[in-house]
Amino acid sequence: MLAEDFRLVSEPVPEPGAGEILVRTEMLSCDPPTQRGWMASKTYLRQWTWVRVMRAIAAGEVVVSRHPRFAVGQRVQGMLGWQEYAAVRVEDGGFLRVLPDDLPWRTR
Repeated sequence: MLAEDFRLVSEPVPEPGAGEILVRTEMLSCDPPTQRGWMASKTYLRQWTWVRVMRAIAAGEVVVSRHPRFAVGQRVQGMLGWQEYAAVRVEDGGFLRVLPDDLPWRTR
């Protein structure tokens, strides 16, 4: 991936709705071959476009929860994308996984 493949966009932090959580991202995955494929063609997922956040698995802290299965302060992992804050619709837990408290990368 090249610098010209990306654009940094600043937007207000989203407000999660009913059944959603807001996650502050702490770690992002980077998988250039897969992400380049998403950018170039249709694959097993909907084709990525420049108006979307780059898909990626990420981990972060729940900062607002409007879902009973997730509490503020929990660390979660899921398809959050390359963004500082992600408002995630949680449908029966979705792709989100709660991470253990004793992970070595925890900084707070």
